[in-house]
Order: sequence, then structure tokens, then C-alpha cells
Amino acid sequence: MSRLLASEGSRKIRVAFLMLENQKWSSQAIYDALEADSGFEPLILASTHTHNARQGRSGIRTTLEDNVAFAERRGMSVEKAYDPQSRKFVPLERFSPDIVFYEQPYGLPPEHAPGHVAGFALTCYVPYGYGIYLARNSGQKGTPDFSEYIWRTFLESEDFLRCAGQEDLLRQKGIVPVGYPKMDAFACALVARSRTERTGQQARPRIIFAPHHSVSGNHQDRYGTFAWSGRRMLEFARATPEAMWIFKPHPKLRESLIALRLMSAEEVDDYFHQWETLENAETVLDGNYLDCFVDSDGMITDSGSFLLEYLFTGCPLLLLKSSVSAGYSPFGEKIAASLYQANDFAAVEDFVAQVMLGGGDSLRTERARITPKLNPHSGADIVKYLRSEFSSSWMSPQRDRAV
Repeated sequence: MSRLLASEGSRKIRVAFLMLENQKWSSQAIYDALEADSGFEPLILASTHTHNARQGRSGIRTTLEDNVAFAERRGMSVEKAYDPQSRKFVPLERFSPDIVFYEQPYGLPPEHAPGHVAGFALTCYVPYGYGIYLARNSGQKGTPDFSEYIWRTFLESEDFLRCAGQEDLLRQKGIVPVGYPKMDAFACALVARSRTERTGQQARPRIIFAPHHSVSGNHQDRYGTFAWSGRRMLEFARATPEAMWIFKPHPKLRESLIALRLMSAEEVDDYFHQWETLENAETVLDGNYLDCFVDSDGMITDSGSFLLEYLFTGCPLLLLKSSVSAGYSPFGEKIAASLYQANDFAAVEDFVAQVMLGGGDSLRTERARITPKLNPHSGADIVKYLRSEFSSSWMSPQRDRAV
């Protein structure tokens, strides 16, 4: 039974964000708005993917320590919901949350699953990426044992959902169309962006290489092209000093390359190390990647949600095509059609030479035409929604919980 069912006077509403992989952190704008509101007490519950607990391996997927460090760097209140020594998860009720936000429906132990948490707290879900709209079959939509216990799912605006062909979501219980809080600060930064101050070496175009992890034929998306693009991209970056490179791999790439035996653990470590030590490159491994989006000039990727996230920058994007790709949703196919595409590495070289170094961006107008509008205040709007659900005397919200 949730503590929200009784009047609590002036006590603050305790809102927890469960963080398994900080690279997928999408709720900074919500956290900031909660922190600015005297009626709420936000905190991060740092955990890790169940894969780490099962395998007891460090460095393959994001660790507890990675998530704690990420939260602390941002000045957020953080507590540990996982003990790496015993490899046991801490039940969330020990932290006395009133509301728990989830970032993804997978990698959760029973102690952290919505089916358990819904017994003592309200559960909310903000999907971590636009893959929920772009992929043909997105795992981010959740599973029955996840979705049925979520009190509210915060999705994009009604206009966006209609544009994406997702009108059916508007009819589902618990869906709140408000915006994508991950993009709030991004939208504001894009307005203020200026590249006029770059001089000398800083004037070199900044190109992001963002390889996806779905390199297996058994993966539902099969977007990954690392087999033909991964190693060659590193050597190409080394041979192209007239550009600055940003290596932004999917957080699961390292694990996938090892599991599928495309590389040994030592080879993966060496590959990442070479990017980290490349004179004309930098590596971004945590959830701060939108900062580098704002300051970049182009992207090369076979990812999913990046296709739409990066579209908002107005900069050119080269989509690396997999011959076994599952494809995208109808909305995703429209997005893909507005992008440069490569089926082999020769097309990569042409893109860099003609578009990134030559400035011949022939698809700029088409990308602008298809780019949806952003709500730059969705985090604050979500907090307003939460506040509206509670009376001034802190009575329980009007809700339709499944439990």
C-alpha cells in the first residue's frame, strides 16, 4: 500500500529515478524541476543491469560505480540500490519512495520490477530514446509484466504521436502526451549554438561516429554494421586529421562484440583505447552525449533513436545500412529517407569528403521539412502534472492503478 494514500501534511513527495545505465538518462529536466519545487524531494537510485549481477563482470556493461559517479558529477542526490560485493539488489522500499521513474523495461531484478514496486509507490516510465517510434518492433514499449504495473507513461506531444503514426498510444490507459524531457536542455542549447568563434584547429568539422550494438542476426533490429564499418572507421579517422572525431558507442557494444566473438575482450579494450588516444578524436561513454551533439557538425551512425535526436541539430547524418536490417516503422522510414545513406565504406569516404569537408549538404532542406517540433519545457510540464494529481493536503492522487 502506497504511503500516498494518507494525508501527510507538508511532507515532501519523494521521487526516485532508477538508473541502470546512465547513457540512457532521459530525465534531467524532470529532476531539475522537482528540485526547484519545494513540494518534492528527488533522488537517484543507482543500480546496474542484471547482466552484471549474473556474470559478476565489471566493465562489460555500465556499473554501479559508473552511475554513482555520473549522478554526483551532476550534483544530484544519489543512493545505491545494488551491492556489487554481494551482487545483490537492494529492495526499493528501503528508500521510502513515493514515486519511482523507470528508464527501460529490461535489466530489472524482481526487487526493482514495477510489479513489486507498485505495491508501495507510484510507477512512472519515460522511454530512454526515440527508438520507441522509429523501430519496427521496439523493446522500449515494454512487456506485459512491466507495462501493466506502470501508473503513468510520459510520451511525446499529441502532434508528435500523430506525426509518428502512434495515435493508438493516445487511447491507452496511463499515457500522458507531454514531450521528451531528455531534449529540453538540448532544445535550448540549439537556440544558443554558435560556431562562429571556432578558429584554427577548432575550426575542423566535428564528426560523431556512433556504432550500434545490434550486430547479431538474432537481434530484433539488426541495425549494426560494425563488421564492415567498425575497424575501418577507426583507421579512416586516423587518416583524416582535417576532421575532429567523436566516438560515441552504444553502451552495449562492448558486450555484444565479445559475446558474438567479433572481437576478444582484449581486442575490444584495444579498439576503445585507440579511439581514446587518437590525437584528433575524443570518446563519449556516458549520458552527457547531447552536449557533443550540440557542438558537432555531422554524424555517422547505424543507431536507432539517434536518427531522430540528431535531426534536431540541422546537421547532416550518414546512416550506415545493414543488409539484414529489420528496417524501421513507417515513421522511421520517412526519417531515414531524409538522411545520407551508406551500404559500403566507399560511401562513408564520399560523405566525409563531399559533405563534411566540402560543405555540399544537398539534403538540408529535406531534413528541415521532416523535423518535428520540440517542447522545450516537458520536464517542468511533467512536474506540473504530478503536482496536479495531489491535493494540497497530500491526499492520494486520482489514479487507476492496476494493482
